Amino acid sequence: IVKNGINIAIVGKPNVGKSSLINKILNVNGKTGTGNFVTTNTTPYQSKVMPYLRLVDTRGIEVNANFGAEQLRIEVFNFIGQQNQTNNYNNFTHCIWYCISSKRFEKVEVETLRSIQNYYQGNKIPIIIVFTQTVDVQAIKDMKKYISSQIYCKDFVEVLAEDIKAVGGQVLKSFNR
Repeated sequence: IVKNGINIAIVGKPNVGKSSLINKILNVNGKTGTGNFVTTNTTPYQSKVMPYLRLVDTRGIEVNANFGAEQLRIEVFNFIGQQNQTNNYNNFTHCIWYCISSKRFEKVEVETLRSIQNYYQGNKIPIIIVFTQTVDVQAIKDMKKYISSQIYCKDFVEVLAEDIKAVGGQVLKSFNR
């Protein structure tokens, strides 16, 4: 039982909405935007309103770039290791929210999640897949089936942290389910 809080690592590719999701949930003002690597290092955020919940923003997993999956693994492992060295369960990483906004889930993502999931003394850290900007119902259904066949994951959440103005002036309103 976590008495003082829960720590959740937010992981995913660049520009999938990791920081926007954190800002919305915790009512903080972390840096967001488009382009490469808005988040440049592992950054924990904690809200004064919900002090028991700490969300840890991470760099995006970039394939074949200067900062790729292996570097992200090392950075996340270092963060988890430092937290776990305190021997205080309340500092451990208790869960991973893996954010997806596309219709593709690449092999490097599977490998990264498997290695992170099994990092903590061989125990599986629970992973929740968060569809952050995917609004295609069939694509989500197909992705859930594929992801479940690749990694140990039974939990999926669909959110849109911010309104999106679509072509033609229509607005997709933010939601969570």
